[in-house]
Amino acid sequence: MPQLSEPSREKLSKAVQEVGTSVANPIDLTGLFMSPVAVKTLFETLKEESKVDSIIFELAVQYPSFYADFIDDPTLSAAL
Repeated sequence: MPQLSEPSREKLSKAVQEVGTSVANPIDLTGLFMSPVAVKTLFETLKEESKVDSIIFELAVQYPSFYADFIDDPTLSAAL
């Protein structure tokens, strides 16, 4: 897997700051996958990264329903 550019890692580091996350390739959002800001920043950043040809976004089906009580937007879990 290609290494992300320094500007991309810096941009992601600002949106993904929690313990256990990683902005290296592969990227690990851990619990931040429920953060619309983190996910939007991730995809916008990767879209601009010239070395990235494809993205595999793994989301276990139980996570949205498990976190439904803890997120600000209750429709997000249904949408996911």
